[in-house]
Amino acid sequence: MMKMPKFLAIHEMPSPIPVEEATSIGRKVRDLTTEEVRWTNTWVQLTGEGQVSRIYCCWEAPDVDSIRNILERVQFPTEGIYPMAIVDPSTL
Repeated sequence: MMKMPKFLAIHEMPSPIPVEEATSIGRKVRDLTTEEVRWTNTWVQLTGEGQVSRIYCCWEAPDVDSIRNILERVQFPTEGIYPMAIVDPSTL
């Protein structure tokens, strides 16, 4: 099986949103993923008040457009989608 390229999608909220709202968006995104376009994990940056200000999502997909198509369907604000690699510090 060929390794799928990895990407980082960065979502900066125009203004901070409640975690519940971000979770609702995440469910919509999850429901649109496929075996070929996989959302693998996420880090969420919170404000001091516990609201979501920025979201970083890791994806495996054949290309950026495959991910962009899913995010556009849920109208999720996206700063950009970038090729990435995961580094395990214990192997350095």
